[in-house]
Amino acid sequence: MSTNPFNADLDAVQILNKVYNPTDDTLRVDATVSAVIGTVVIAATTSTIAIQGQVSGHLAEVTSAGSLKIDLEQVGGAAVSLGSKTSAASIPVVIASDQASLPLPTGAATSANQTTANSSLATIVTNTTNAGTPTVSGTVIAKLAAPIAGTVTNAQRTIGITAVRATVSGSAPASTRTLLAITADAASTAKFYIGSSSVSASGATSGIQFTSSQPVIFSNDAADYWIISDTAGQLVDFLEQA
Repeated sequence: MSTNPFNADLDAVQILNKVYNPTDDTLRVDATVSAVIGTVVIAATTSTIAIQGQVSGHLAEVTSAGSLKIDLEQVGGAAVSLGSKTSAASIPVVIASDQASLPLPTGAATSANQTTANSSLATIVTNTTNAGTPTVSGTVIAKLAAPIAGTVTNAQRTIGITAVRATVSGSAPASTRTLLAITADAASTAKFYIGSSSVSASGATSGIQFTSSQPVIFSNDAADYWIISDTAGQLVDFLEQA
């Protein structure tokens, strides 16, 4: 406080009134005070306590267990919020050196599972390599390859009551034949029979019967068919592809 010679004439009450500030209930002093504050104990029954200074105006909540609740708003000057963040916007976390192994979900790709899978694959490779020619049982359905553009021949022949080969040439069919088509002359009223070399026009050895209105077609078939009619001198058209 500045030196004032008139203060020497003031009594104690006048001096107190002069230094007392009733507005904020403090004493007017010109001094810098340094002090060490001892341990501050906050009772667990106290719900909140005002902390003055840099956090003036904020309340620190003390739980019934005596712990202090704090809302973390910033880290290193950067705002903190909930939700997924990039690594650059996240708070660094280091797993402890003695952290136990984290459990994996059922069926996860572990080293043991990979070893088992590799062993199974090796067994499959071995069995496939050394399997040899497989044995197939039951009904096998073969998928036909792309059509082959073979040579097409055709001829009209006279068929009678004696069986002859059902080919264009009258000779045995080619082993590569893929198509045989037979059509009797449209004006014919006779009956025709197809079968083996012993086919006849009647009885137990009569083959498959057809007439002029019923063309006969054999696909992917190189069998040696024979043909006969119940009437002599019948015209029949043959077409083959081989």
